[in-house]
Amino acid sequence: MNKREEKFVCCICNVGFGIPEFPKLLPCMHMICRDCLFQVIIAQTSRQEYVDKESEIYCGMCQRYVHIPYCNLDDLPTVFKLIQNKAEQTICCEEGCCTKGFSYCYECNVIYCESHLEQHIKTNPTHKFEVFNEGKYCLKHHSIKTYYCCTCNEILCPECYVLDHSGDVVCKYLNYLSKFYTHDRFNISKRVYNLSQTVRRATEIYDSFYFNQQPMTDAQLAISSTQIEQLISQKINELKKGGKLLTGVSKMVNELANEFRIQSPICPSFSTIKTTTNLIPLKGTIDVDLYFYDVYEKLTLTSDIALTLVPISHILPGCTDYLEEINHDLADEISGDGGEASASIKEVGKGRIRITIKGESIGDVCLRVYVHKVEIRTSPLIFHVIEVPKKVCCSNKDRNVCCISSMCTLQSGAYVISDRNNHNIKIFDGNNIAVAGGFGKNNGQFKLPTGVTSCVVDGKEIIAVTDMLNCNVQLFNTVGNHIKTLGRSGPLLNGCLLKPTAVAISNNKQTVYVADSKYNIIQGFPINGQPKIIVQKKNIGEFQIADLDIIETESKTVLVILDSLNHRLVLFNVDDETYKVKGRYDDCDRRGHFSFPRSLAIDHTKNYIYVLDGQNRIQQFNYELFFMGMYEYPSEPINKIYYSSSLNKMLLCYGTDYLHEISLDTITFYMN
Repeated sequence: MNKREEKFVCCICNVGFGIPEFPKLLPCMHMICRDCLFQVIIAQTSRQEYVDKESEIYCGMCQRYVHIPYCNLDDLPTVFKLIQNKAEQTICCEEGCCTKGFSYCYECNVIYCESHLEQHIKTNPTHKFEVFNEGKYCLKHHSIKTYYCCTCNEILCPECYVLDHSGDVVCKYLNYLSKFYTHDRFNISKRVYNLSQTVRRATEIYDSFYFNQQPMTDAQLAISSTQIEQLISQKINELKKGGKLLTGVSKMVNELANEFRIQSPICPSFSTIKTTTNLIPLKGTIDVDLYFYDVYEKLTLTSDIALTLVPISHILPGCTDYLEEINHDLADEISGDGGEASASIKEVGKGRIRITIKGESIGDVCLRVYVHKVEIRTSPLIFHVIEVPKKVCCSNKDRNVCCISSMCTLQSGAYVISDRNNHNIKIFDGNNIAVAGGFGKNNGQFKLPTGVTSCVVDGKEIIAVTDMLNCNVQLFNTVGNHIKTLGRSGPLLNGCLLKPTAVAISNNKQTVYVADSKYNIIQGFPINGQPKIIVQKKNIGEFQIADLDIIETESKTVLVILDSLNHRLVLFNVDDETYKVKGRYDDCDRRGHFSFPRSLAIDHTKNYIYVLDGQNRIQQFNYELFFMGMYEYPSEPINKIYYSSSLNKMLLCYGTDYLHEISLDTITFYMN
């Protein structure tokens, strides 16, 4: 065992690596042998702490859960250099074959040469192999895998990409790994390269200053020295003659200071870019400011500054914070599936240039900035050209400013919002607004409308609105006419409410389900029947309802409950009173965990549940509560979300008088 191999051991068993104890690198940069890796997963699975879709493993060294890539565990990076000497000494296991070993079969626990491996694959296509090579190897096309298919969660070689995955969402495998492996030690060769580039630039800057500025400096000092002597002689003569006082001293000092000041060119190492966003609206513009420090000459925009904007393959959402290791490779690669943008520059002040970037087509673009043909240190920057979210203004000629507490849409695509400032609901299609309600306690009036939803019952679409202060839920038709009032104020009895907030309607059972955040119960109000308490503490334990929705199939009705007290998502089957739970507060940065969940939305077409929590994250789950992805849309804090099946868009509410419509493509774009 050489010195390199002696230095590294498994972080679990504390034993050196070998074959088949291959060293697997975790994103926290701790190395674990393959045997221990699978033993940890088995232990987590037995405690119901591991789900394939969430791909989190507990690292004993870090004492925390670590996000690992969404791929097969055997696809985790293998540090081949640690076992290279042992691999070179292996021999094929086939009788009579003395060829050097090429790979190891995990199922058969034997080593094969390349030719015998091909034969073995034909008879055992499901077996898993570890090839003795740096990186991941495609046994089908005999080439290194350099791409990752986000659609299939599979690593691909270039030929697999072109032949079998051309229509999928594919990115560079290194770019994909950069989302998880962010430590300085990862890809050390790239860091050395970047460091050498920095040294090269610094050397060029110094040489330019030394050889070009030194003669200029000497000449300016000589001229200034002569001017000082002349000015001093002039003032002394004036004093001697007694004809004039010594005036304009400050002006003279400023003139001399300007003469001494070195007229240096702008320096790339003292230049920086500042931007407030990396999102460029399609056909819209954003401004990026370029600052130059210690600059005294007037800039020449055409000769001093150069810009390049190139399309690049889409980076996985959230990766823009982790580009330090790979950004130069990304920026050098022009991709056909990237976005397009154009830019213009103008001077807006001393030492300050404004770059205006316009989004031309959707996708990712890379901006590189050069000063005196040298790239500045904060370049490149990655921007996303996205479809502009549609802003829907809900204000009307009300006495008070509209403040949206909840929203939904009708089958026609019309919006319905509850306005707690004006004590009414608004139904509008973008042009016409119908207002229902007003302050009061009578039927059709509100004191504090909160939750709102819609559903088709007996062929007619109805709107249900909870009123927190009137302690009831009211039903309206699609033009705002009052139909019926359900519930009343009173003690904890069937049909009594004290603080109704969220509401959901079952078409199968023709029942309105109302969440009471004071009693922490959910009551069912049949359209024609007696109310009944459906969910309470004895069913699912202590809980605090933040939001409520419903999932219905032909065989069952399931209430989707967002519990802010326990930071969890609960699916409660109304028929058999069984339930499933997802999430908790501890280590809330984990996938599938929440920090004060506040709103949920359901896509009944694709069977997805979206949960918004206090960190402005929207997590996506399927109906089995498997984690599907996380959507981090860069915006102000979101108060409420709603998925509109009629519009096929997500509605975001910020607690103001407008909504944002986000398309499914945008959601997918930012899902990680």
